[in-house]
Amino acid sequence: MAGLTSVLLVAGHRVGLLLLALVFTVTALPAGAGGPSVTLMDRAEVGFESLSNVNGLSNNTVMTLAQDATGFIWIGTLGGLNRFDGYTVRTFEHDPHDPGSLPNGFVRALHPARDGGMWLGTHTAGVAYYDPRFDRFTTLGAGPDGLGHVQVYGLADDGGDGIWVATLAGLDHVSRDLKVMERVRTGQGGFPGGHVFAVFRDSTGTLWAGTETAVARRAAGASEWQTLTGADADSAYALSTGTWSFFEDAQGRVWIGSNGGGIVSVGKGEATAVSHPRLTGRDTSLGRATVRGIVEERPGVLWIALFGGGVTEYDIGQDRLRLFRADPNVPGALKGNFTRGILKDRGGVVWVATNMGLAWHDSVPSGVASIALGQSRGFSGRDAWSLWTDPQEGLWIGLDDGGLDRLDL
Repeated sequence: MAGLTSVLLVAGHRVGLLLLALVFTVTALPAGAGGPSVTLMDRAEVGFESLSNVNGLSNNTVMTLAQDATGFIWIGTLGGLNRFDGYTVRTFEHDPHDPGSLPNGFVRALHPARDGGMWLGTHTAGVAYYDPRFDRFTTLGAGPDGLGHVQVYGLADDGGDGIWVATLAGLDHVSRDLKVMERVRTGQGGFPGGHVFAVFRDSTGTLWAGTETAVARRAAGASEWQTLTGADADSAYALSTGTWSFFEDAQGRVWIGSNGGGIVSVGKGEATAVSHPRLTGRDTSLGRATVRGIVEERPGVLWIALFGGGVTEYDIGQDRLRLFRADPNVPGALKGNFTRGILKDRGGVVWVATNMGLAWHDSVPSGVASIALGQSRGFSGRDAWSLWTDPQEGLWIGLDDGGLDRLDL
């Protein structure tokens, strides 16, 4: 019917239709629980789909996750790099006879590049950049003109085309053409000692680094590092155990995941880290598990990836925990509890890196809506021929008369 466009909603997955695709969000809040924590069996509406070596993944031990500019999910494993489009998996492997192949099959870290490529950190070959235009990798290893160490644990963008690389030797700032622009080592500008396991740049441009024993941050444009202190004994203890993850929520608060001490947070503009009774210290529901990643699954609700503890949901406002653990007797449960990363994609789907493959949960419902077009309704034409979505600017609609309209979502 001319002037009537059907709209298919499938969040987080590619939709191969020549119709208008419109994404809207309806957040369904689960029913409350009587106690401070419940298992996956108690909230059956939460389920995980999975991908393993049985259906295309190169290796079940997933180390890291990222989403690129086109929407593909990249999966770094102990044995190869994978790219998932929601239907099929493409695997990249190391070829010793091809210098443009994946430099090392053990991929520890991933970070999307601003130009559409993908940065990756490896276990024995340093940092690499994947250029989708040529389908090739270029690599920077360790040495006088390279990284301080080949073993990369974390990556963070620099606000431009370069990347910050966290290694066992410290931090290296690498340009897009794989030249080291700055090296940060123990004692330099107040930088603490120890291996660096995590690096993060927040919305203000402040650079954060997590080492074996401390967290340091450097404001944008500054040269000196400041070691973060805890406001109480529990937060100080958590910071001393080492840091493996950072996350900034919608309010600008930075959450810091430790190596056995739980989670602390730093409010925007605050000087010290604070503890949270259910999340921080030696004896919490998180146990002594390393916090390997944090996302905001919906406003005010964090999902926390725990190495050995599955995934924990924390409702900040209600101070409530829910635990998602592996259970072979529960359909839709996680397949493995040893999670090493967590990602929320632009469609709202949460992806979890486990020791038993990739898991994902889609909390955004699917549906079909119709939009009537035409000049009487404010559009420049009646028939939509093409579309393009932009996270910031909404939906662009190409019309049959050559017009281009934008719909704010």
